Amino acid sequence: DRSSKRNGSEVLSYGSVSTIGTRKEMEDAVSVEIGFAVKDSEKCDFFGVYDGHGGAQVAEACKERFHQVVAEEVERCGKDD
Repeated sequence: DRSSKRNGSEVLSYGSVSTIGTRKEMEDAVSVEIGFAVKDSEKCDFFGVYDGHGGAQVAEACKERFHQVVAEEVERCGKDD
């Protein structure tokens, strides 16, 4: 990972790659959601890797929805302050 300073704030560069091993199909899923939630006026980023041992559909469902569940929880916890 590399980061740099821009206008007084830190900028983080990231990348994502998936490779298939010896299996015939890729069942894992990767999720990157930049700015998916806001906590204390700061944007939060989300990075998730979902193991496909539960099946490709489960990993894909987590990829599509899990960051939203976490964002809802962050928002809910912020209201308790």
